[in-house]
Amino acid sequence: MPWWGWLIAGAALLASELLLIDAQFYLVFLGRPGGMEAMQLRVAEEYVKQFGKLADEASSKLIVPATLSDVSSMIALATSVVKNQSRVSGA
Repeated sequence: MPWWGWLIAGAALLASELLLIDAQFYLVFLGRPGGMEAMQLRVAEEYVKQFGKLADEASSKLIVPATLSDVSSMIALATSVVKNQSRVSGA
């Protein structure tokens, strides 16, 4: 697997872990005013935290694809996943 494949796999794992960590909490609050914004803030906070860890743990420089460093696109992706899941589950 090329080096960027590992980064994409790591980002996908992070996104799935974020959704699992707070899924029960946000499922309760998503339907309430400000619930979606709270979820977006939580995703942004955790993403920045994990991205910082990636930078700290790197023993050498690496090239990061623009989409991986774009927090707003990751928040949009997580929001889209939640909205689509809500539509599918009928919530």
